[in-house]
Amino acid sequence: MIEKDKFLIKLFKQENQKLFSNSVRVFFILLRIKIYCIFFFLGTFLGYSSLRIVTQLPTDALFITIEANSESVKTARSIHEYAGVADRIKIINGDTQNVIPRLSTDFHIDSFDLIFIDHYKEVYLRDFKILEEVGLIKSETMIVADNVITPGAPDYLEYIRTNPNYITKLYEAKLEYREDLVDGIEISIRK
Repeated sequence: MIEKDKFLIKLFKQENQKLFSNSVRVFFILLRIKIYCIFFFLGTFLGYSSLRIVTQLPTDALFITIEANSESVKTARSIHEYAGVADRIKIINGDTQNVIPRLSTDFHIDSFDLIFIDHYKEVYLRDFKILEEVGLIKSETMIVADNVITPGAPDYLEYIRTNPNYITKLYEAKLEYREDLVDGIEISIRK
């Protein structure tokens, strides 16, 4: 067994440990239910989640992620390279409000199948509205927003829950690494 295979096996064994909240488990169940071909991830951080997600997608899926912190991008790329998936994940280093308007042109896409929002909570709503404005959310696009209770994204929740264009549901969970804090993942689908 080659070293990167051992790495991936160790990574996936951790899913059964206390490292993952219930919200992450719900998300991975979603990935197994439907095939997503154009995937957008707001917030790469160190690349751990994107690595786990891309292994659940078809090999020809387009996986785009944005990260503002250049040091985080370097770490994520290193982890993706080591795991052998770097060619499957397009990491863009930049500010979301500058990058999102260019995505359609840069990647020749008209919308995303699934959007995972897990970056700076205070800009969830701003970035979501930009995605709407540039037309990257179409009928049946699924939007998964993590950590909407703790630390929270109340303006995003208010907007998505009162918007007649979306069907939405909160799945409560415990915050990663903190069994004493309630959190949640809001899953929405554009009608």
